Amino acid sequence: MGEQTIQILNVTRQELLEIIKEGVKLELNRQRSMGNPLNRLSITGEDTEYLTRNEVSKVLNVTVQTLNNWRRDGVLNPLKIGGRVLYRKEDVCSNSRLVA
Repeated sequence: MGEQTIQILNVTRQELLEIIKEGVKLELNRQRSMGNPLNRLSITGEDTEYLTRNEVSKVLNVTVQTLNNWRRDGVLNPLKIGGRVLYRKEDVCSNSRLVA
């Protein structure tokens, strides 16, 4: 893949931030259109699926407050990634304390 060189002249800090934001927005939309869910992260090289608090609460039929209590009590520990609270799907499905 060939690389392009872009030279930016006379751009304010705010204009540069807007250019970057627009680029990120375009890439996120491209990823979504390709069917790549944003909740699949590969930190260790493994393809691990993560669930949001709302998704976990629906799967387990509990409230988000219950999830917070379980986090506090060490029953189910989420990860904080980029300001988001995520649960490993494997942890949610395999925790014998949660499955009725």
